[in-house]
Amino acid sequence: KELLCLITSLVTGWNHVEKLNKREWALIEKTEEIERFFTISLDLLCIADIDGYFHRLNKSWKKTLGYTIEELQGKKFLDFVHPEDMEKTISAMKELEAGQEVLNFTNRYLCKDGSYRWIEWRSIPYKKKLIYAAARDITERKKAEEELKAAKESAEIANRAKSRFLASMSHEIRTPMNGIIGMAELALTTDLTERQENYLENIKYSAYSLLNIINDILDFSKIEAGKLEIINELFDIYELLDKVINIVVTKCEEKNIELLYKIDCNVPAMLFGDEGRIRQILINLIGNAVKFTEEGEILVTVKKSDTSESNRINLSISVKDTGIGIEPEKQNIIFESFTQADNSRRLEGTGLGLTISKNLVHIMGGNISI
Repeated sequence: KELLCLITSLVTGWNHVEKLNKREWALIEKTEEIERFFTISLDLLCIADIDGYFHRLNKSWKKTLGYTIEELQGKKFLDFVHPEDMEKTISAMKELEAGQEVLNFTNRYLCKDGSYRWIEWRSIPYKKKLIYAAARDITERKKAEEELKAAKESAEIANRAKSRFLASMSHEIRTPMNGIIGMAELALTTDLTERQENYLENIKYSAYSLLNIINDILDFSKIEAGKLEIINELFDIYELLDKVINIVVTKCEEKNIELLYKIDCNVPAMLFGDEGRIRQILINLIGNAVKFTEEGEILVTVKKSDTSESNRINLSISVKDTGIGIEPEKQNIIFESFTQADNSRRLEGTGLGLTISKNLVHIMGGNISI
């Protein structure tokens, strides 16, 4: 019995020694593993204390900043931070002191040659005593971002200059065009031969067509330059639609197309909004319907949509026709600038009408779709 107890005790003791050795061996292996990671890592790795002194760094620091490990070890890392980044770096240090992680933090570090490199950090505090950090050099990425930003600003300046030029030129051209139209209309009231009247009608038609193009360019340039304003005024939606119908009805009669419109009874007659811009959109949409419809009808409907705002009314206006339609694969491009769904036929217009309509609708807080 005593011998059995002795053997049991010896076996238990030996197992305890084995376990201790295994733990010690695992610790040795772990230390070697960390050492290997420190040696082969392409990123900048370091351990610092919460007071801001480097304790351990890997070899990547020398490649990035030019200092040897000995020149950095034991030094205060704030001494290498760019003066302009000092305030935010100290703020990040306070977060680490409070036990918080600091992720995706960037600042500039002084190199041995006197230049600065952009460094992106991920830092984790340990027991409010140490800081474990991994970082990488993002100088080239920062340079590319700055170049892209500069190029974008340059393009925006050029675009604004172009828009201002277009707005100015369109205005200067529109003034004499109105004069040509006015003189043609006056001449048409005098005694003319049939040939002279035909010539003047063509001049008037061509002048109006050119004026429409100029107006499109003027509106488009104003939208691009952010100068287009929406005017809120009281108007009668029924009168507005009557005026629009009267403008396009002649074309419909020429093509023998029926033009119908319907306004739901729950739509208030008097509304506040930009009557001129709503008219412009409707003329464009109905005009397109007339252009692409050879037979059948065009139906314009106005409905009241639900809205959560008590002082606001959303109008749902649709223009439906029995025309040629638009192929599904081309429906996503019709609102793009200078684009027509059917390029096989040269149609009147700049290809800006729907783009302008889309922007006007968006400025008024709505949306447009096919």
